[in-house]
Amino acid sequence: MNHHTPMMKQYLKFKKEHTDKILFFRLGDFYEMFYDDAKIVAKELNLTLTSKEVGKNNPVPLAGIPVHAADSYLSKLLKKGYKIAICDQVEDPAQSKGLVKREITRIITPGTITETNILDEKNNNFFMSICTGENAYGFAYVDISTGEFYAGEYRGKASLAKIKDEFYRLQPSEILADKKTYQLLYRENGFSENCIPPAEGEHFFHPYHPSLKIISNKFPHIDQELLGQQHAIIAAAAALRYLTTLQKDYLSHINKITCCLDDSFMQLDNITIRNLELLVTIREGKKSGGLLEIIDFTDTAMGGRMLKNWLVKPLTKLELIQDRQSVIYFLKENDDVLISVKKILQHIYDLERLTTRLTLGHINPRDLLALRNSLQKIPLLKQKLANGPKYLISLICSFPDLQELVILIDSAINEDAPLSLKEGNIIKAGYDQEIDRLREIRKKGKTWLLDLEQKERGKTGIKSLKVSFNKVFGYYIEVTKPNLPQVPDYYIRKQTLVNAERFITEELKNFENEIFGAQEKLYQLEYNIFEKIRKKAASYSAQLQQIANIIANIDCLCSLAMAALRYNYCQPYFNKEGLIKIKQGRHPVVEQTLQAERFIPNDLEMNNKNKIHIITGPNMAGKSTYCRSIALI
Repeated sequence: MNHHTPMMKQYLKFKKEHTDKILFFRLGDFYEMFYDDAKIVAKELNLTLTSKEVGKNNPVPLAGIPVHAADSYLSKLLKKGYKIAICDQVEDPAQSKGLVKREITRIITPGTITETNILDEKNNNFFMSICTGENAYGFAYVDISTGEFYAGEYRGKASLAKIKDEFYRLQPSEILADKKTYQLLYRENGFSENCIPPAEGEHFFHPYHPSLKIISNKFPHIDQELLGQQHAIIAAAAALRYLTTLQKDYLSHINKITCCLDDSFMQLDNITIRNLELLVTIREGKKSGGLLEIIDFTDTAMGGRMLKNWLVKPLTKLELIQDRQSVIYFLKENDDVLISVKKILQHIYDLERLTTRLTLGHINPRDLLALRNSLQKIPLLKQKLANGPKYLISLICSFPDLQELVILIDSAINEDAPLSLKEGNIIKAGYDQEIDRLREIRKKGKTWLLDLEQKERGKTGIKSLKVSFNKVFGYYIEVTKPNLPQVPDYYIRKQTLVNAERFITEELKNFENEIFGAQEKLYQLEYNIFEKIRKKAASYSAQLQQIANIIANIDCLCSLAMAALRYNYCQPYFNKEGLIKIKQGRHPVVEQTLQAERFIPNDLEMNNKNKIHIITGPNMAGKSTYCRSIALI
């Protein structure tokens, strides 16, 4: 390695620690990839592969992407199953002596993405861990971007079929499992191995008692149902261990683990989900033509994700079903309330993923403003829904009061704050005296430059003399060539142009040092204050997640009410006699896809004495549509 430059030695050190990942190595305004990483990135992203001299007669393959456009490139690589390590400059190159200090600041894998601009807003992005036992499968799944963490266990002869169903329902982006289970799930579900890469290393799975200790340390209050499910605990602990290796604070916003095998929900198998086209069509796998698209009138990303979950996990408890029905009926009958509430929801951002970014320190000033704007809508939302049924009232009364956080953000963050934390103009005037003082120095500097220009013109008699600035040379006095004989002795030559010369004076140099010093202090101070505000806001993460859940529930109920209003659906009534009686039943998807024809509604009556019906008729007569319409209803 002696023939390598110091920078390349630094790169190779980090690459040695992350051989299974593409290393994004920060060099100024670019992320550079070298050697095989460069070849992979150039091929996958259709970039030009070049080379770089990293020592005497030592060219190596090179590919680079601009830092400001990194997210779009990251997205493409992650979708292809690659893992990425981000190596950033952690000190200002202008202030460093010698080699710039760098560190691995993030590791991103397909199942651990938090960037909202990369993720599908109405779909969860799950990482799944599966523990295989004898006639048993424990599993856990985590959405890092929302903070959701679930676990469960299947036992007996049907356990393999059930874990396949769970895998199909969740569609995880990344999986941790033994090799045999991993290959089995892919083969059965028709995925290519590029789609969902395994998290390498079965060493993440520990025996039950060490695993229980890991879970208990993270979650002091565990569902009693989970404590008896040993394989579920092992799978959950393995997920935690693996995710912790990627980034220590990745899990700080995940504050509870929930047993997902609750008898309040029906466990649909993948054949049912697929054949009824609940989410996507059978033939093309497209959302268009599935039941979800027909009934999805949600206005928030978190509501969209919850509605999808409701659809594949229908309620089985009558009381819970009737609670939802009461709200849907109220909203349908009071369509003015429904429309008003939906307009409010349209202005609420993805609080689940905002909270995650807030907790992990990935949030920017505009994200904080989006958080404030969303929280400011809650009082109006409560007001609009105040006359609703009991279940709706219980929802809106459970909103935590975060007025203190709203006031903090509102008083501190500029309305026109930039996306970047390094551009300044983050903190409002009047919030901090020192920031105001430094801004005043900068403001006076502009006036001082104009005064200096007029003064120097008067002294030298050069009417066209200009005092200017650029990022490369800083502040300077520019004089055109015809006027050079009039330049005084105290002018120090700085740069020669074709038609002019640029100079500096001691006075201008002192001013530059003062301005640059104030600017640097200002940017650093604004960043420090923003970090304090972010940490304070992050301390409310549990309440923000609670608010997100309540809003998602309201959004889903509004969506179903809107579907009922739009398609003229009626409210079903339930009985305990085993009677199914449907009058004028319609297939919710087929009737919406018919263009020139009208859907012919159908009746059905079944009871305990008449449990089986046999349907006959020629091909294309509508037998399958009739059966599916009954199942969907």
